[in-house]
Amino acid sequence: MCERILGIDISVHQGDFPLDVAITQGVKFVIIKGAGGDCGLYKDSKFERNYLLAKQLKIPVGCYFYSRALDEYTALKEAEFFYENCLKGKSFELPIYYDVEDRAQISLGREKVTNIILKFCDYIKSKCFKVGIYASLYNFNNSFIDSKLENYERWIAQWSTNFDYHGKCGMWQFGGETNFIRNNVIAGQVVDQDYMLYDYLKDKEPEIIEKENKEKMTIEKAVKKVVDIALGEVGYKEKASNYMLDDKYANAGDANYTKYARDLDSINWFYNGKKQGFAYCDMFNDWVFGKAFGFELARQILYQPYYSAGAGCSFSMDYYRTNGAFSKTPQVGSQIFFGSYGNVGHTGIVVDVIGDKVYTVEGNTSDGVYKIEYNIYDNRILGYGRPNYALVCDVYEEGNKDEEIIYDNKISSIKDVQHFLNKKYIDCFKVRLDEDDEYGSLTKEALVMSVQKEISCEIDGVFGYNDKYKFPILKFGAEGDITKLVQCMLICKKYWIGSDGADGEYGANTKNAINRFQVRESLFVDGECGPETAYKLFN
Repeated sequence: MCERILGIDISVHQGDFPLDVAITQGVKFVIIKGAGGDCGLYKDSKFERNYLLAKQLKIPVGCYFYSRALDEYTALKEAEFFYENCLKGKSFELPIYYDVEDRAQISLGREKVTNIILKFCDYIKSKCFKVGIYASLYNFNNSFIDSKLENYERWIAQWSTNFDYHGKCGMWQFGGETNFIRNNVIAGQVVDQDYMLYDYLKDKEPEIIEKENKEKMTIEKAVKKVVDIALGEVGYKEKASNYMLDDKYANAGDANYTKYARDLDSINWFYNGKKQGFAYCDMFNDWVFGKAFGFELARQILYQPYYSAGAGCSFSMDYYRTNGAFSKTPQVGSQIFFGSYGNVGHTGIVVDVIGDKVYTVEGNTSDGVYKIEYNIYDNRILGYGRPNYALVCDVYEEGNKDEEIIYDNKISSIKDVQHFLNKKYIDCFKVRLDEDDEYGSLTKEALVMSVQKEISCEIDGVFGYNDKYKFPILKFGAEGDITKLVQCMLICKKYWIGSDGADGEYGANTKNAINRFQVRESLFVDGECGPETAYKLFN
């Protein structure tokens, strides 16, 4: 629990709400309506406006969906619509909530409405968002099976001077049209008001905390961590569908749906495409290393490039062999490969070697994760990849500066741009850039190659007409890696894009920088980076 933090929730009903004024009146966060299902599936007409304004004002933002689902199928359709139209490609500092208050829903009974909630929340959680439920105190106490919802956040409406819910709750909506605590008007409008009871903003990224506590990591400790995580997954059942992926045993099936693929798919640079639904034995291995050390360092330890084909066993084995890290002798913490050199079919993690026995933990084995014993002379065993555990010691002894930059993601100088390109796009231009804070021909070429990769053009380092015609129109509100690369080029050309630097969000400062560039280059001045502007910028 934390000291109560004041916030509001808004939707189209508030029109063009003056959030900047609300901030001056003590509002510290906002939860905006994204969409609903009570009048067919629809997107709140003020969602984009409210989201962009919150981001510009740098106020923490959450989002909610007003439900009308009367069965699990409809709940899933609501979740899919919500993700595709509101959440995809966006970031939220606060949870994503499922608003369950419609009388027709509540009349279904506790078990049915609880299953509807779980269907929606499980789907949104699978997309790597923190998820919660919004409802009245009465409904939490009487209309839901509250114990089945314990894995999700709670935002509870009780318009009163006191809050009477005794379980875990992060948000309390204490007033709206009626308000017993404060004036119900903020920024000149009647608006729902909330207290944040749990400080969602104080949490640091878990992987950063984990690394900060490992300054004296040794190879032995690193190997033990990998083994312990792998053993902890024994018994996990793959799922019949993209549902309840985090539950070890629920929804068991043989459709190759797992939390391992979901988590790796959420990191757009780890694999060369989405892998959910495919054989996951190698994904399990990569996931274990990612959980142990963070996915950026795991990629390096496993000798995998960015956008790797490492979800495939044969490619994964080739990465070891190419780097001289493949052996016929088993060691604890190594990666075992099975099959033939023309058909590498399976892999796992060695967790023990005793005499002539080797013990492994393997994913995608009998539809789950199992511990298995082999004779070391078993002719199915091709050999063992040796992960580069030494990198763990090297990185932590240097103070982990590279990792801090990756997670902080602050790119405000040419040196930062060079570091970012080296980390994310070195597979395009191969030769590591000198991080010398000077914009030379190699940095320019690396930027062009990175853009060519993002727009799926031939990667040759020369921004030509084919690249021009495939370049999208970026305008205010655009987000993503192409926007970030445009910002990087503006930094290299000495255009100021704001104190946040290249953050991948096309805000007012980026628009102003493009305006200045267009004036200088005698282009049509509209603040948008379309094909013509991109051609001048990168050529």
